[in-house]
Amino acid sequence: MQMMRLPTCFSIGGPCVRVLVLVLAVTACGGNPSLVRPKVTNVCEPTDASTPTDASKLTDASTSIDTRDCDCRRDADACQTMRVLVTNDDGYAAAGIDALAEALSARPDIAVTVVAPADNESGTGGTTTDGTVSATDALTGSGRPAKAVVRYPADCLKWAVDQHGIPERPDLVISGINLGENVGPVVDISGTVGAARAAAARRIPALAVSEVLNGANTDFTAGAALVLRWVDEHRADILAGSASDSGLLENLNIPSCSSGSMRGLVRAPIAETNDGVQVDCSSTLEDPPDDVTALNAGFAVLSTLPPAPNVGKELSDAGR
Repeated sequence: MQMMRLPTCFSIGGPCVRVLVLVLAVTACGGNPSLVRPKVTNVCEPTDASTPTDASKLTDASTSIDTRDCDCRRDADACQTMRVLVTNDDGYAAAGIDALAEALSARPDIAVTVVAPADNESGTGGTTTDGTVSATDALTGSGRPAKAVVRYPADCLKWAVDQHGIPERPDLVISGINLGENVGPVVDISGTVGAARAAAARRIPALAVSEVLNGANTDFTAGAALVLRWVDEHRADILAGSASDSGLLENLNIPSCSSGSMRGLVRAPIAETNDGVQVDCSSTLEDPPDDVTALNAGFAVLSTLPPAPNVGKELSDAGR
């Protein structure tokens, strides 16, 4: 009796489907080879959502389908699950962190862990607690399990990473979405930014995310979508470790438009001063020179953060 493995690849509606076929060839008594239990071990879904995999054509009861992205067959990193620690300074029960965690968790290739302050700790920068940090079980607004750390945003990294509060070191830390912008000099007293800097200090790539307060109309949907776009753009470097080597640490601020809509995403340096944020999404200004100007002109703005605060900058009460 002879066992042969015959890998084949055929196309169903566009995506590549890899099939491992086990063929049992019976040599005794002149028997003919027979097909035994075909098993689909991977279905590569197309990146274009307009042409989804037609898995309904694979109806054999012995078929097992793994719907990872089609990039898996070209890039091993695309098959990896990215571990993302989500934190903030508004506290684990805040609407912004809830929206962010839910958006990230909708991605099958992202594993989200929420570790955030037990209470609102806005404006505490990178302050940490001496000694051991404690945490308790909690739930986000949508009922997602979280850890509520007793004290500062930067303590969340101390508990999660230094004290091994979570089983695996995160590949990425995202802090936010903060209720209120963090642009200009205020970044240095922002707990949202403080948590991101605490991650970077541990050689973990990090993104701080904040959105302009717009009363009851504040909607974190646009901000969450921009975060997902940022994650997609940096995913390969994060998983390869090059983002850690380069010290990836950025600050994303999203406008809230009373009228009109966000004008797009621009990159700009952090402003030296901040005379106040008054968002005008109808502005025609192009090429803003800094993050404050960009946000006021209705742009979402991405800035590179220095790893440590610039002591002595002018501070304001916005954001934090």
